[in-house]
Amino acid sequence: AVKSYFQEPIKLGAFINNSLIGFLIAINPIGGVLFIIWLAVDQAYQKKGIGTNLLAKLEEKALQMGVHNIQLQSDERTIKFYESRGFEKIGLDKVLSCGPSISSGWESKRKAGS
Repeated sequence: AVKSYFQEPIKLGAFINNSLIGFLIAINPIGGVLFIIWLAVDQAYQKKGIGTNLLAKLEEKALQMGVHNIQLQSDERTIKFYESRGFEKIGLDKVLSCGPSISSGWESKRKAGS
């Protein structure tokens, strides 16, 4: 029997007065590894802890799910943000699937809870 391992993605949102100002989307863990697809915060609300809070909420959920590793891809504009939150560079992908405007990326990982 063929079994689907894909479920609805994990979706988290940050709101002010019912307006979405930030969101995080991640694929449900496979083999204990959770992959963040997208983290975005409205430019007017950046550098106010919203992205950090979304990551923290995801990590809480990940620990409850038994995740031992969180991975993502980031371009050079956001790598410092992730490194300052404990992510480590584990490789370089010169061609990302995110689109031609991003020519290099960083695959990062963080052990959940560390």
